[in-house]
Amino acid sequence: MNELMIYSGSGGRSGYQKIEAGPEQDHYGRFCPAPGHHLGFNDLKVIEVAELLNAYSSLKKL
Repeated sequence: MNELMIYSGSGGRSGYQKIEAGPEQDHYGRFCPAPGHHLGFNDLKVIEVAELLNAYSSLKKL
């Protein structure tokens, strides 16, 4: 879970690289202490509501 396979054909080396989501990712890191752990449904809803509030706040400033 929470692994991404990224394909890159640049830089002289081509192929897939596995990236595990972890604390270094912005929203994900607030819920998970180590790479490879999954987010729960409630965690995802908190992130979605935070993004919605940020978008609303940005519109309100206009």
